[in-house]
Amino acid sequence: MDRDNTYLEVNDYLDLYLLAKNLGDQTWQQELLKKLENYQSEEEMKQGREMSAYGLLDRYKEINTQIIDLYRNLYNNQSDQEIKQEIKELKRELIAISRKLYEAERSTQR
Repeated sequence: MDRDNTYLEVNDYLDLYLLAKNLGDQTWQQELLKKLENYQSEEEMKQGREMSAYGLLDRYKEINTQIIDLYRNLYNNQSDQEIKQEIKELKRELIAISRKLYEAERSTQR
């Protein structure tokens, strides 16, 4: 849902709320308020997921850069076990980040 549709939907709920208020229908007012509160929390959750996905992507890029640098160092000193171990650990972290990104992607498609 894009922001224009979101804005219209929220405005529609607000218009209905004002209509319910003018009609004196407190039950309808409360229902509309609950929908607006739920709607706001859903939007905040989506934004949080998107921000965390961007953070994960940034970290993924950082790790890739680190791995490339380590492979360059390893090329110069092929017997360095510390570099090999560090590459393994970074690859594990990449896999973990990939899983989180996949889960985030699946949850936004639902």
